[in-house]
This record gives sequence, C-alpha cells and structure tokens, in this order.
Amino acid sequence: MRRGDGATTRAARIEALGYDYGSRAKQVAVACNLCGPLGRPVEVARRDRYGYPAAMVVCRRCGLGYLSPRLTGAGYAEFYAGVYRPLVSAYHGRRIDAETVQVDQRAYAVELADFLAPWLDGVTNILDVGGSTGVVAGVLAGRGHARATVLDPAPDELAVARAAGMETIAGCAEDFDGGGRTWDLVLLCQTIDHLVDPAATLDALRAMTAPGGRAFVDVLDIGVVLRRTGGIEQSVKIDHPYYLTPATATALFTRAGYEVVGERRSADGHHGFVLAPARPAEPDWARLGAAATALLADIGSLGPAHEPRHARTNCGGGSSAALLSTVRVARGTGASTVPNCRKVCVVVASRANLARITTVLEAVRDHPALKLQVVAAASALLERFGGAANALEKAGFTPDAKIRLLVEGQTPATMAKSTGLGLLELPTVFEMLEPDIVVTVADRFETIATAIAAAYMNIPVAHTQGGDVSGSIDESVRHAVTKLSHVHFPATELSARRIVAMGEDPRFVFDLGCPSIDLVARTELGTRQGVLAEHGDSASPLDPAEPFLLVLQHPVTTEYGRGLEQINATLHAIASIGMQALVFWPNADAGSDEVATGIREFREQGLAERCHFVRHLPAEDFTRLMAHCACMIGNSSAALREGAYLGTPAVNVGSRQRDRECAANVVSTSHDPLAIADAVRAQVAHGPYPRSSLFGNGTAGPRIAAVLSTVQPPVQKRLHYTQATWLAGV
Repeated sequence: MRRGDGATTRAARIEALGYDYGSRAKQVAVACNLCGPLGRPVEVARRDRYGYPAAMVVCRRCGLGYLSPRLTGAGYAEFYAGVYRPLVSAYHGRRIDAETVQVDQRAYAVELADFLAPWLDGVTNILDVGGSTGVVAGVLAGRGHARATVLDPAPDELAVARAAGMETIAGCAEDFDGGGRTWDLVLLCQTIDHLVDPAATLDALRAMTAPGGRAFVDVLDIGVVLRRTGGIEQSVKIDHPYYLTPATATALFTRAGYEVVGERRSADGHHGFVLAPARPAEPDWARLGAAATALLADIGSLGPAHEPRHARTNCGGGSSAALLSTVRVARGTGASTVPNCRKVCVVVASRANLARITTVLEAVRDHPALKLQVVAAASALLERFGGAANALEKAGFTPDAKIRLLVEGQTPATMAKSTGLGLLELPTVFEMLEPDIVVTVADRFETIATAIAAAYMNIPVAHTQGGDVSGSIDESVRHAVTKLSHVHFPATELSARRIVAMGEDPRFVFDLGCPSIDLVARTELGTRQGVLAEHGDSASPLDPAEPFLLVLQHPVTTEYGRGLEQINATLHAIASIGMQALVFWPNADAGSDEVATGIREFREQGLAERCHFVRHLPAEDFTRLMAHCACMIGNSSAALREGAYLGTPAVNVGSRQRDRECAANVVSTSHDPLAIADAVRAQVAHGPYPRSSLFGNGTAGPRIAAVLSTVQPPVQKRLHYTQATWLAGV
C-alpha cells in the first residue's frame, strides 16, 4: 500500500465515525496546570494526528504542554465511553476494544510486575486509576496476594474487571473521592496524559496513598514521541489533554507531596516513576525553564510567542448553540446543573467600576454559554457622581436591579453604614436573580458588601484587581475581598503572586490584565484640538492650541479631615504653573465633601481663571483627554493604570496610591505645593512616555468571560499554602 493511499484510507475511516469534535463543548485552559497564573503559553500546533482542529500550547516557564481549548469534563466522559476505542481503531486500522486491548495490557502488566517486585512485599490492596479491564491490577494483585480496585470511565472495560472478581468504580480520576480510603499501592498507568487536571488528581492520589505505601505513575514523554513521529501535529491527539516530559512530571509529583524512589524507561516513550509520600515542595523553576526552552527548540517554535486562540470557546467552527449545553457550578456540598447557560451577576457601583468592567460586561453578554445580570448600585445611581447607571443603559445594559445604598454625608461613619446597607439589600437581589457567580470590582465599600453577601449565600465570587498595594482603606478592603473570593482576576503578574502568597489556590488565579485597558486600546484618540474643542464653553474656554493639565484627586479615607488641605495644595500648585487645566470632581468616598468644598472655594475666589471643572465624562472621552494632556495630576489609579498604556506623564500626589505598581510614566510627590509644581513642570518637559502593557494588552474582557464560562471553584475555601511556602516563612 502506498503511503498516500494509507493516509486517505485512515482519514476516511476517521470521518466515517461521524464524531464532530469541532462542535463539542470546550473549556479554555487559561492557566498552566503546573505554573498556575504565572504560566507563559505559546501555541505550537493547531491540528492533531486525527485531523481534528486541536490547539496545543507549551508553557515557556515550565515546559508543560496542553490542549487549549479542550473538551469539558463531561465531554471527555462521553468521549471515553463511546468514541475513544473506535477512534484509535480507525487510526491504526485494526480493532482495539475491551477484548483486544487485554493482550497488550497483559504484556505490559508482566513487565511492570517484574519492575515493581521490590515494592510489592506487604501490599494488601491496590487501586488502579484509569485501570481499563483490570489486567494490570490483576497481575500485580496476584503477585502480592492483594485485593484490587479499578477506577475507569469505560463501562465495557470495567465489566471485564468486574467479571475477574475485582472491585470496580465507574468514573473519571478527577471526580473520584476516596472517602478517606487508602491503598498500599496506587497506580496511574498510561493515564496522566488523559486527565483534565493532573495536579488535582495527584493531590487526590497522594491522600489515598497509605502511610508507607507507594504510587506508580508513568507518562508518555512528548520529547520521545516528537522525535519518533517527526512533527508536533503528528504527536498531538484530542485524547491527550496534557503532554509531559520527565522534568514536568517530576515537578508535578514534587508539588503534590511525592518523591521519586524508582524509575523505568520504555522504548515507546513511556517513563515510569515509583513514588513515596513526602513533604510537598517547589520544583527547580530555573531547570524547568531550561528544559522548556529545549523542548520548544525541538518543536521548532522558538519564534515570537503569540497568545493561544481561545478568546471564545466556540472552537472549530461549531455553532454557538452547541456550546456548553449544561454548565456545572460548584455550590455548597454538591453541584447544581444550570441548563444552557451560567448566570453571571456583575455589580456596578460607581463610574470607576463601570470603566473597569465594561468589556467584561460586553464579553459576558455576547458569550453563548453565559447570561449577564447587571446590578447598579450606590453612586452609580447618582448624577452628581457621574450617573454610571445612565451610561450603562446607553451602552445597552439595562440593570436587572438598582440598589440605593449610599448614605449621605461622605464620612467614615456613613461609609460604614453604606456598607451595612449594601449587606441588607444585596442578599434580596441575589435571591431574586439566583446568579451562579457574582463579579465584584476592585476595592470599594460596595465591593466588600457584594463579596460578603455572595459568600454567605454560597455563591462563588469573582474579584477583579485583587493583589494590588495602595494606601487608604482600599488596601484593607481589597485584601479582605480576596479572602472572600473564589476566582481572582488580578491585573498584573506581581498582583497574581501576592494573591497566591495570601494562601489562595493558584488554579483559580488568572493574570489576564485589566479590562480598563481594553477600553483604552479600542478608543479612537483623535487630536488634542478636537478633544479640547468638545469640552470648552463660553464661561471657561479651553484653547485647543495650548497644552493642558488633567486634575483628578479623591479623598484619602484614612486621612479623613485633611481633604480640604490636600486639594488646596494641588490646586494652588496648578495655578502657580499657569497652564490651562481640566479639574474633575471627586468620588463618593469619606471626605469627598471636603475635596468638593476646596474645588468650589478655589473657583469662587477667582483663582481658577484657566481651569474648567467637570463632574463626569464617558470613559472614552476621559481616555482621549488622558492621551492628549501634558500631565495628569492627583491620586486617581487611572493615571497609573490607563496612563501606563497611553504613556501619559503623571504626578501622583500623596498616599492614596502608595507603593502601587506603576510604569515609568508616574512620578510621586507629597502634598507640598512647591513639590507638586516642580514635579508637574518636569513631567510636562519630559513629554509622553513609551506605552507599557504592565496592566494588560487590551484583551482582558473576552478572556475573563471565557474563564467565567468554565471555571468551577469549590465554595468551601481552604488555605492553599505548600510545605515549601511554610518553610520559607511566607
């Protein structure tokens, strides 16, 4: 048979199966299973050996390979129950099923039993995870006179094991709960590559390995397979969500709390490890990075990294309607099934909230597996604070509920009361809407009220912008919300590291950038002349031909009582420079009345002849002003975040953003008017800075929606410190 004929025949056999992989529900692997949010995936293949549209990525940081997107857990259960063996049979051109596979399994079992002989003494029970027909477990049990248990998702193969007198458990390894049982020998033979969460499975196996017991795991070394097949797309297959090397396998074992006490290598590329329980530890990341570079060199993909193509989960040309027909959401002690879509409730409580979540709202609304719910609350409902609710409706987001929870006065006491009022009102709304996950933004009093209400109601909480460091009460609120949240969307890698250091599970920390950068990236910036012409008036004209300053200063809640003094210092510094300026009114935090009083007095005393005062602008208009101003002054995080992407020269005044991560465009100063004026003059003289992607590259919204469509955090949280973290004293 000529090679071309064989390939055509193979393709025809696979096509005859009628398995439409492209239309099956998919989930995005948004984090490396070994590195978590610190992973750096690069796409290396877009098709598998069967001809299916399967994208494979390799993490540059550790070398772990994986499919993304891939089938859901339910999709793999269906696949192994009825498709896997026929597909492999079609590929090889011979029958491979529960009967024929026993021949190969028996030869493998005998070799493995000979290898494991030194560890079989005293073994009384064996668990074979992914044990197929039970041939391997049976041979090993016979050598040591032990009882065998087989776990596998394929009913036909379990029937063979059951007929041989073994205990059988139907299911996938990731879903199995041993209920406190332990086994003297736990086997994971030629299975780890088939798992959708190897790290979690190894954690579970470690718990099921008896004290003094052993585990055996073998992996298919992708490096060997690559050299054998001659190409990456000939090495990828949809039945292998993961692609390991001995280095990545050992790292996974180490983190799970195993040490390697024996190894065996096979000519076909399988590398087996005998494992003993040990303390969890961190792997050698430098060594892993070197191995990753070598693997990528072998694959031939050491060109510029590009992000995996999974902004949406509708992959392979399948229809949107076919996506995720059922989404499972962990809740309480079980999991509830929500037909068709997952309800994502986003609480928008201020103009700043809206700017930092707009693209997530859009992406959730447009995602075929999600249903958007919007709650407008607090200052978002008040026109003097920007009327963000009106902007929501103009953008096509009609709120499902409106909550008036802002207690007038803008003092520390009224902030506390507003938080309490939110806790009274939000549970009623959540009971009415019955969301499957609640999204809360950043670090305000509404944010913590939202997180507390949802957490107490056993609703998973997703938090954006956690892990940052700053001044004011925001610092405490932000980290408290992190501990109440189940899914985390920090804006930077450093923030992601801080969240993990706080004991959060790395599997649910996703460093995808800040959605506010998405708005900036897509905004038509226009010209300075055009932007200024839009915002001048006859009372306080702005000259489009001249440069201008942008001033936005909020109260510092932990320095309540000093707001008037602080805004006076900034405004007098601006007046001394003599440049025209746009001055914005503050937010609704405690002390905002003091700042507003300072602005009014400055204006009424005739000191503001070159200033124009603005209460609120749409986010796009504010972005254009930031892009064209000579310098931005105050203490708004926009100067640090959006300003970094735009390269806007900025002077950060006071402690509100103290120690917050920023790019080169920011200079910080005290509230001394002379220091402020000097810093502004220096920044104006410097001019625009190079654009920085520190806070994202404009793709956060769709990527966050993709995570929300598939992520399944447990409602019951636990501290997630590794032994190595404890020993390091973190």
